[in-house]
Amino acid sequence: MAIHRLRHLSAHPVLSSAHLLFEPNKETARAAIRNALESVLLKPPIFSRKVVINLVQDLAARKALLPDTASLRMYLEAKYLRNLHPTVKLELIRTLWKFCFRLSNPDADANRDINLRALTVVHDRDSLDFRNLIRQNADQFSEVAAGGAPLTAIVRFLAKCDGIYTTLTNAAKVPIAAFARTDINLLTEASYLNDSFAAHITELSGLPVEQLSTLSDDSWLALLAKADQANQKQEAFRIAVKLYCASGGFNTADSAFARFIRPYASEFNTERMNEVLAGIESNNQTHWRGRARTDHPLLKARADE
Repeated sequence: MAIHRLRHLSAHPVLSSAHLLFEPNKETARAAIRNALESVLLKPPIFSRKVVINLVQDLAARKALLPDTASLRMYLEAKYLRNLHPTVKLELIRTLWKFCFRLSNPDADANRDINLRALTVVHDRDSLDFRNLIRQNADQFSEVAAGGAPLTAIVRFLAKCDGIYTTLTNAAKVPIAAFARTDINLLTEASYLNDSFAAHITELSGLPVEQLSTLSDDSWLALLAKADQANQKQEAFRIAVKLYCASGGFNTADSAFARFIRPYASEFNTERMNEVLAGIESNNQTHWRGRARTDHPLLKARADE
């Protein structure tokens, strides 16, 4: 409005019937020009009130051309994020959050992956600012779906974005925690449910073998990578030992040894070696299986070391 009034004064400078003129000094004129340029004239049309809906529609139309996070990041940065106003940024995060974590319909389901990757790009661009926005609007962002794909998506998103879970209210925390614990592969990712990664490993290693046995290779490898970073790899190997030594059949034991023991036996410390050797001796399905003749010498060699 101030720029608008200055424009009228400049175009129609007569102020009264006495024909007094508006005569801005040089500094005022320069400031008016600069403010007009920065506030209005240099803003691309895309940064209007419709920026968020334009962005979401654009992503839906171009998702086949943006197959990975790297290409999506470059596209968003070039076209949208460089000049994003804080108010528009908050509205963008709210909209993507709703489409990713609250809605389940044909459109939301079809575009959940591209929207989730876009939300991750916005987070990674300034994680501290992102986390503060969530904290300041915690009640709004704590509205999540009751289950299904949206809740799966938020469990995994929070695993990639440190500190977001703690900013939410119990309206989100309670269903997220309960849902994550229904699936071992989700739970392995959701280390934020515990106060420390050590506590997370302790929870996992204490689960029944029946639940641990559905652990996927991808989830296991991701857990090991995090455990290595947290200096908790030997504790993670307790899960491997438990899965092998509790095998309920020869075929199960063959598979468990191949997945959880053979690749890591050379890293087992004395405590893990004692556990695996005692477990083998107490289970006929491990020490009487045919492949034990070729598998167990690997453990013998490590024990000798």
